[in-house]
Amino acid sequence: MKAKSPASALNCNLLMNDKGAASKTSTAFGTSKSAGSLMTSSDHWIGGLFLLFSLVVVWQASNLDFTGNYGAGSGFFPYWLGISGVVLSAVLIVQALRHLPVAAAASWAPSWSAKKFLAYIALLAFVFVSDIIGFATAFTFLVAFLLTLEGETWRRSLSVAVASGIGFYLFFVRLLDVKLPVGPLGF
Repeated sequence: MKAKSPASALNCNLLMNDKGAASKTSTAFGTSKSAGSLMTSSDHWIGGLFLLFSLVVVWQASNLDFTGNYGAGSGFFPYWLGISGVVLSAVLIVQALRHLPVAAAASWAPSWSAKKFLAYIALLAFVFVSDIIGFATAFTFLVAFLLTLEGETWRRSLSVAVASGIGFYLFFVRLLDVKLPVGPLGF
């Protein structure tokens, strides 16, 4: 099957599988549905970051006590959680490399779109603003912005964001007694 233009040939290639059906592959951060896979070409990046994070968790948890007076200590759960993260991220990286689309194999550089850039800026703003306006309030604004960015209506984005912010506050601050930054509104 021929592509209509050179630009569309770079973005999406249709390949014929052994049954004569077209299977779709895309470049940098696109989807790869060949061989029944739902892997994306960004999975190797995600797997690498998750592997790095899991290794840091294992390293930090190894400094904690594994046993306590009554059983498992404070380092037991995070250590084994980090080990499971290392294993799962290695599986993700191996599968992503095995199912990497041909066009994406040549270009491993991430593609930046306006949506990705705005989401990145929103996450950075969330980190810096959460100390000023409070974590729950900043989380509510972040969820509302990201949902609107993904095409949800303002009404739905606001209702889901407020519900998420209230749920987050009730679960972590009230139920689990986690100390988070408090804003001028008291939450």
